Amino acid sequence: MEELQELYKWYQSQTPKTAVYDPNVELWYLSVGFNAELGEFGNATDREKAIDELGDLFWFTAQLANFLNVSLFALRNSPVGLTHEGHEWSPPAGDSFAIAVHAQETMDWHDKVAKHARDGRDIYEESCLFLTRTVLTLEAVAEQINIPIADLLQGNIAKLQSRQQRGVLQGSGDNR
Repeated sequence: MEELQELYKWYQSQTPKTAVYDPNVELWYLSVGFNAELGEFGNATDREKAIDELGDLFWFTAQLANFLNVSLFALRNSPVGLTHEGHEWSPPAGDSFAIAVHAQETMDWHDKVAKHARDGRDIYEESCLFLTRTVLTLEAVAEQINIPIADLLQGNIAKLQSRQQRGVLQGSGDNR
């Protein structure tokens, strides 16, 4: 457990180094980006593509956690994320469609972000709940596609650092 805590701490400290966006629209950018990556994961046609997109989903999750000033490890271990409005919640069984199960909650949370941008509504608790469930769902998917979390997170940072060194971090497309 301590190893996972250190891994998440390291990963969360690395993601800002590859973040390129206007801090004035950070929450909006991260919300839209997460949703876009969710769609890309859903369109993944092979295991390697799924791993790549899963890493990107973790990146957005870590950046959202940084925005909220909360650790990924604390989120994944939070009992708050396991109950909501009196209903018990547990991570999806871990099949390859686990993220699809999470998609409706993602859209609901994105709507709350939009209302926050429009009305200044406080969404801290709802965001922490969403991220707790997100971390647990991403872990379940990683287990299903047989990629150790350490390999996933280290590979994601290596990919982004390579793009950064080559000056192609911004832009679109996976083959940069």
